Amino acid sequence: RIEEPLERLRIAMEGAQQLIEAPFKANQAGKQAATTVTSVGAGLTVLTLSLSWVLHGPGAILEEWFWSAAFICVGVFCFMSELRFTRRYVVALRASMECTKCLNARAKGSFGERCAFFT
Repeated sequence: RIEEPLERLRIAMEGAQQLIEAPFKANQAGKQAATTVTSVGAGLTVLTLSLSWVLHGPGAILEEWFWSAAFICVGVFCFMSELRFTRRYVVALRASMECTKCLNARAKGSFGERCAFFT
């Protein structure tokens, strides 16, 4: 008696799992599913923005957009500062700046010539 509803539930769960996994597959169907998901997401975003614009007016929505964008930018910056390639970039930038400083100091003469204390 309970086997039939459980079998239908299992089939429904397998179908849902295949739908959820589809955008992440590396084949053509996966690319198509990812494009569909992106398009639906963009459409829902535009619909939600339009509805919010109509209900709240342009001033409120622009202010909300500004604050949302600001918070997202701060969050992305905090996240990016912890990534390995960002840290490598900062180290390379600092090294190039110190290299320039050392080359300028060498161009001025030897250390003994620049600092009378050591002569």
